[in-house]
Amino acid sequence: MNDSVDQTTENASAITPQLVEIRIDQIIQNEYQPRKRFAEAELVDLSESIREVGVLQPILVRPYEDGLFELIAGERRWRAARRADLETIPAVIREIDDQTSLEHAIVENLHREDLNCLEEATAYQQLIDEFELTQADVATRVGKSRSAVTNTIRLLQLPLKVQKMVLNNELTAGHAKAILMLDSPLEQEALAMKVRAEGLRVRETEKLATTFSTTPKVSKETQSNAYKSTGYLEVERLLADYLSTKVEVVNAQKRGKLIIDFADSQDLTRIFELLYTYR
Repeated sequence: MNDSVDQTTENASAITPQLVEIRIDQIIQNEYQPRKRFAEAELVDLSESIREVGVLQPILVRPYEDGLFELIAGERRWRAARRADLETIPAVIREIDDQTSLEHAIVENLHREDLNCLEEATAYQQLIDEFELTQADVATRVGKSRSAVTNTIRLLQLPLKVQKMVLNNELTAGHAKAILMLDSPLEQEALAMKVRAEGLRVRETEKLATTFSTTPKVSKETQSNAYKSTGYLEVERLLADYLSTKVEVVNAQKRGKLIIDFADSQDLTRIFELLYTYR
């Protein structure tokens, strides 16, 4: 064993960021890693390359406990290095907090375009929930527009069956966003299955979504709602942005109501906590 590896391990908490060699078995996975699936074929190819020329780009880790290190970025390289039976791997050690760790992991995967859109949405929501960030804060940290972050987070409102199709790459992010044009979860599932079965393109899906459901009867509430004041529309926009879900202010003649959409019980709990802490 290289003495520098042991010395680095003992002094990890006191060092400034630098390039070192760390034993593979000293590294644990990052609990904040947004990417949950790694293509088997890609790992096989990378491990073969590593056997030939070694790990060319160091991974990023932070000190953990009991002489261990937690991965921040480079899990694909770490997994491939284990497959290649390497004992050590080049790494940069940094002292960073949980929020920065998650941000690093998200940005690395976004730059490689490795994140599935739902994994990306979950990571954004995790930043918001765990670290009390706004969507604008998240957008700034990951280098995206706020509207892009908002639209991605909205994918978490899809029914679980549709989300599984997206995770399995049976539907693209474009398909998923088109399916969100429908309000009914049952209609969303039906359209998703039709898209998968017929191999529809995104444009075809968008066009179909506008006519997929039967035309509802126009109620007095709906007629009244067509003439919403600017104030009501602004309330809808602000609440939808804060809660990351669809919000509707119904302007009835005698009394109005506020309609807040949620995807499931977990999403309802998330919305309740946001409203409760806003008091």
